[in-house]
Amino acid sequence: MVHPNDHDPVPVPPEQRWEEFRSRRLPLLVWLICVVLIGVALLNRSMDHRHVAIAESREFEISAARDGVLVDVAVELLESVEPGQLIATIDDPELEELLTVSAATTRQLRDQVEA
Repeated sequence: MVHPNDHDPVPVPPEQRWEEFRSRRLPLLVWLICVVLIGVALLNRSMDHRHVAIAESREFEISAARDGVLVDVAVELLESVEPGQLIATIDDPELEELLTVSAATTRQLRDQVEA
């Protein structure tokens, strides 16, 4: 007589093996793949994506048409200005003299026209 322990184990049907794989091992496999993919993505992100930032400010050098002594600055440091805006006032004695002579010449010509 053959003893029951001497035989091969009872065969498991393929449907039952698939159900066991699907319910126990497949979720674990999916989670492990996700963890590995996230780890690889994080490592590649920190290694491959280095950006060099180049910032260029819009600075312009300004100069006066004439020399003189700076009397007043009408803007603050790093304040944005518009074209034509008064930035500073300079004192130029030569220009003052020219304006005085021009005003006198204008008055003299006006007087001649009236006469």
